[in-house]
Amino acid sequence: MAKNLSIFVESGVRIQQVVSFMSSLVGHEFNDTSDDTGTRYQAETFTTLFVLYDDHGFENDQGITFSKYDTVIGFQRAAFCSEEDTYSQWLLTTALFIANKISNAFHCEVIVVSNLQILVKTFNPKTNS
Repeated sequence: MAKNLSIFVESGVRIQQVVSFMSSLVGHEFNDTSDDTGTRYQAETFTTLFVLYDDHGFENDQGITFSKYDTVIGFQRAAFCSEEDTYSQWLLTTALFIANKISNAFHCEVIVVSNLQILVKTFNPKTNS
């Protein structure tokens, strides 16, 4: 099971749109923090810290064209969540659910990637995938 999942949202959807959508989806407001690496939006719920950012700087790698996607949603497990297998399955299900919802809401391509190396799933309402 993947220990690190990320969602990448196709260019053209502004990060503020994704932040607002995610707030309504998870039922929590996202706080913004800025430093020398850029601005991140974060909210903690469901034993998970959701982190959104749009200046990811990832190179195209492992057959994944990261440059095609502007917004990234990352997940960080809360330290007190001890059921690794259960959490990993929940995280996969949640990431796929969120990616599908974003893809349909903004009519854009969204991918779920494991460990920044393995394409888990592509959602694209334009091609019915």
